[in-house]
Amino acid sequence: MTGPPARLTANDFFLGLFSALKLRGQEAFSIRADRFDAAIKEIYDRLESSSEAEHLDLRFRVRPHSVYGDSQTVRKALTAAAQRRIISFDNPEYLDIRIQLDQSDAERKLKRLPVRAELFEELADEFLETYRERREPVING
Repeated sequence: MTGPPARLTANDFFLGLFSALKLRGQEAFSIRADRFDAAIKEIYDRLESSSEAEHLDLRFRVRPHSVYGDSQTVRKALTAAAQRRIISFDNPEYLDIRIQLDQSDAERKLKRLPVRAELFEELADEFLETYRERREPVING
């Protein structure tokens, strides 16, 4: 591949992930406890290890807190996604998130990102597998 690597910000990463998740029929997730952040960290690590092969310049890091397990980067990106109406927080404690994109928005946004859509689809599959392995149910509907 020629030219500089594609820059990928945390906001782009979450836009791509939520778009791919929406296209897989996922509507909402709990961010109670640390399982959401742990699943994000796992797919981030996979993305980071393949960034050279994918010709990506990751402009963010995901580092969970050593005690609480949450990540400042993840929290800031979720807040930004809510401000851009990509997600909403479903309860007063801001512990459940709902994807606000419809199918056509998700497809359109996924295609506009500087990363191949298939990569986000793979990351979405890995996220769901990791998230579900934590033995807490994914919120449906």
